[in-house]
Amino acid sequence: WYADLDQKTTVAYSGTHQNQTQITGEDVMRIQGEIASPASLAKRISELEVMLKVWSGVLGTVLIGILISQIKSCNENPKPIIEEKSSITLKQNLDKSDAVLQEADIRSRNTLDHKEKSPVQ
Repeated sequence: WYADLDQKTTVAYSGTHQNQTQITGEDVMRIQGEIASPASLAKRISELEVMLKVWSGVLGTVLIGILISQIKSCNENPKPIIEEKSSITLKQNLDKSDAVLQEADIRSRNTLDHKEKSPVQ
């Protein structure tokens, strides 16, 4: 416990404020400042909530504006999915693949024709 007040104290206070009976003007000046009462704290919290709502609205509006401008710029200047050089290379590769398949088809037909014409042993 901090103090027991159920009996007479034998040890008296011997600090710098012994026998002080009033609060001096200097004491009052040292404790002046912002009041930290529950009402003043509630008021400060309420003001902060209002500021937070305002700034979150401003930030949300700015972000939406940036998003819309980015979407518009993407639609105005669409980039090709495949670059022109890549699409030419792709077309050339497809043409080569078709030629290889046609050649393989011709060879397999020639082989079948040759087997059909050869005498059976």
